Amino acid sequence: TEERRATRFKNGLKYGIRKFLTAVTLDTYGQVLDKAQRVEKDVEAGHKYYRDQRQKRGREESSSKGKDVVQQPKRRNNNLAIKEPAQNIQKPTVACKTCGKNHSGVCYWESGACFNCQQQGHRIRDCPQPLKPQFIQEIPGIELQMAKMNSTNSRFRMAIVS
Repeated sequence: TEERRATRFKNGLKYGIRKFLTAVTLDTYGQVLDKAQRVEKDVEAGHKYYRDQRQKRGREESSSKGKDVVQQPKRRNNNLAIKEPAQNIQKPTVACKTCGKNHSGVCYWESGACFNCQQQGHRIRDCPQPLKPQFIQEIPGIELQMAKMNSTNSRFRMAIVS
């Protein structure tokens, strides 16, 4: 029958397409075929978008390698400072001979200073000041940050800050 043919066709689809069709009642082979083709186009468009974004990010990262990009705060109507994407204000950096990282100024590793408060005499794990958040990824409109939960627990938490 037509319904059995539709079910058999649907069950033979790739999981990535079939999972979108399970919530919809489709009685005929033609209906299943039509929806499957639409879903397939949409899934492919999504894959293409993410591939393009990954390639774009790769190009941007390779063009700014060895340079620190400075974020410029921008004010909105509610008087809160909002981080804007970098406006190509860059300061050149060189790989540090001590730690191998690209940074300007004094190497805290070499000077023995705390990476959190930049004070001498202790390391970050013993820092008396609360750990400053480190931004680990920037997404337009969303900032992810990683902060140490407390000085005795070395686990980290991630939070979305908006």
